Amino acid sequence: MRPSPRVTAAAVLLAAAALVGIVPSAAAAPVAPATPAYDVIDLKITCGAANVRTHPNSTSRLVGTAYRGDPGRVTKGKVNKPIKQGGHYTHWYGTWKHQGRNVTGWVIFDCANPYEQ
Repeated sequence: MRPSPRVTAAAVLLAAAALVGIVPSAAAAPVAPATPAYDVIDLKITCGAANVRTHPNSTSRLVGTAYRGDPGRVTKGKVNKPIKQGGHYTHWYGTWKHQGRNVTGWVIFDCANPYEQ
């Protein structure tokens, strides 16, 4: 089976453009990471002890406690109102590590403040 003239012409033009440098080759094209960098934040606990809870409020079930300096990987944040209206983050959701044990849940912003890192 012979390729159609259009496919052959397109392949020739693409190869010529790659040789001239108009179109980068597939080998030189950058590869995007599986997860964008802005989806994950690495933070440390900045207060003495932070309660890790199932939901971002003070009445939800306590899952565990993370202590000052414990590293965490944050994947979500809760905003009190839209950022465009002057809102700010109040809680972080992530996995916190303390003495080889992982605790996953919500931590108040003040205890994982990125500005105090």
